[in-house]
Amino acid sequence: MYRLLVFDIDGTLLSDDRSLPQAVAHALAAARSHGFGVTLATGRELSEAEPVIRQVRPNAPVVGCNGALVYDPNTRRILWEAPISRGTALRLAGRLDELGWHYGVCGRDRIVVGRRHAWRLRLGPWRRLRNWTGLVYYVRWLWEWRRYVNLEVVPDVSRFLDTWDEPVMNFFVWEPAESVVRHLGPLAKEVSVDPVSPRSVHIMAPGVDKGTGVEVLAGLLGIGMDGVVVCGDQYNDLSMLRRAGLAVAVGNAPPEVQRQAAWVVPSNRENGAALLIHRLIRMTARSAEPAAADRSGAAD
Repeated sequence: MYRLLVFDIDGTLLSDDRSLPQAVAHALAAARSHGFGVTLATGRELSEAEPVIRQVRPNAPVVGCNGALVYDPNTRRILWEAPISRGTALRLAGRLDELGWHYGVCGRDRIVVGRRHAWRLRLGPWRRLRNWTGLVYYVRWLWEWRRYVNLEVVPDVSRFLDTWDEPVMNFFVWEPAESVVRHLGPLAKEVSVDPVSPRSVHIMAPGVDKGTGVEVLAGLLGIGMDGVVVCGDQYNDLSMLRRAGLAVAVGNAPPEVQRQAAWVVPSNRENGAALLIHRLIRMTARSAEPAAADRSGAAD
């Protein structure tokens, strides 16, 4: 029996305008009322995940920072984390500076970027300004980042990290994964490079990805991975899709991601996550009927 439902945020739960559709919100509430654990596994750090956490109201801890931490939003405690070592983080920042690549660094609940990289953060949302949906996305993004996200723009990331007393959870780099691994050289053996899209990656501590975070979460809850359903849309969701009891991709996922899924539901634009939840609720109800009949017969 499936007990825990784990959803990616962007491109899975959220629609293309960065909103949580009402149908999905209602389905999440129904899942909670039917006894499922409901939570998120996201590449976002905690401050950026906060507005979605408030809307989803997970009843299980959240996997954040692309699998590098497990966080209880009710107690606001970090239950587990796997940061990049300080020495590796400093060497990595130095190498990325040498390469001249655009990158940022995530702590538990903040993003640090160099002054010359800050414009790159805004480029993705700007590229969406082609239609009404893109405009709504940009307005939501701007509002969320101004209200929730802890963004620190510094003159030099390497120097900042040298004195920063917070754990470094991951780097995000706007370069293809193969290029990153090739150019990092021996340093690539000290980290995990997890593609997010064909043009960007997260760099994590060795062996850390979303799948790792979901496994840790399931262990903390006393649930085997065969009782976990995961749903995602991007390349950094592959690690959790490959480990879950039931792997689900939304219809807007790339073909490579869909091929790793046991089920493919409609896209985020068609409330695929809601349809998945209702299907699981029906399955659970059907499986409960024979057990109820057996108990009734025993009573007779």
